[in-house]
Amino acid sequence: DHTYKVFKDLMLGENVEIDLQNVQIADNLRDDTFGYSMFDDPRNEHLFGNWASRDRRKWPPLLRAILEKPSLRAHFCVMSEHTQSLQWNKPRIDAWLSLYFKLSELLLISFEFKGGAPIRSTELTAATFRNGAGGRPRNQMIMSGRLCLTFFYNKMTARTGKDGFVPLVWDAASGYIMMQNLAILRPVAEVFALALRPHDPTFLEIMHTACFPSSSGLFDGVDLSQGIAKWTGDHLRHTFNLSNWRQVSIAIKRKVCKIIESLLEDPDTIEAAQSQHAFAVDQRVYGVSGNVRGGVIEDVLPLHFEACKRWQMAMGIVPGTSDVISSTSPTSSSISVPFCSSSSSSS
Repeated sequence: DHTYKVFKDLMLGENVEIDLQNVQIADNLRDDTFGYSMFDDPRNEHLFGNWASRDRRKWPPLLRAILEKPSLRAHFCVMSEHTQSLQWNKPRIDAWLSLYFKLSELLLISFEFKGGAPIRSTELTAATFRNGAGGRPRNQMIMSGRLCLTFFYNKMTARTGKDGFVPLVWDAASGYIMMQNLAILRPVAEVFALALRPHDPTFLEIMHTACFPSSSGLFDGVDLSQGIAKWTGDHLRHTFNLSNWRQVSIAIKRKVCKIIESLLEDPDTIEAAQSQHAFAVDQRVYGVSGNVRGGVIEDVLPLHFEACKRWQMAMGIVPGTSDVISSTSPTSSSISVPFCSSSSSSS
């Protein structure tokens, strides 16, 4: 499995993967403050560490190993002749970072194939796992124990009074790699990016917030299309670009995942009429909770999750799910990520 192999190469032989079996991870869905993510929540420090801490013992394990293990320190650092102090070996950290961007591309392609719906490429490539500047909320979060990328669309805004909401669930294997990536590899990638491009604040913010950073900042639709063409050309009899894949995937989805179609286009209901208000009010005001992003009625989540599950099972991969369903607090969710071995399915 190529994605997992790239991930293990980036781990530099260190056995420091975080045990995500049956653990609870806090994720405050109502926290829109700049820079917040589950990886920065103090309640998760025992899992992910705190690389902003002055205490090196709290740093993520791979970053700590690079700085403390003699063999890794010798590989990535050099002694400055002028200051007689250790500095980063820029060609070597650049090579590691190039491989990291390859992993980022593979995870992007994997989610396009296996996430359960054909999200616009501009939205997918710009997805974030931390809240961005200007109040932009993150896309990746935990909902009802599942690791999701969430997206909003405005097709139904005029009728319902709010943007539409689509949570897409990571499959088990790719979701596991993504969690390990953001918890262990991304802190190293950010440190290396700062060393190589200290005067590029836009790039550094992308490295701090984006799910799928690239060497140029973010991938675009052309990059995604070329990546899909290369992958399908290497593994299938035919080469698909992004447009071809959308045609095929939507046709398949209509057959195996019809459960969500009525949800997205639901008319006024008898129940809403009995309450003497429109269905738009029913959706916007009643039956909502802090366990769902954007004030969406919580009852829609199982339908979205079922649609993703059906798609992933149709693709012959292990669906993303969780044994931990209950929330850890009224504004938090928790997750248990199935273990992914090197033989797990991932693009």
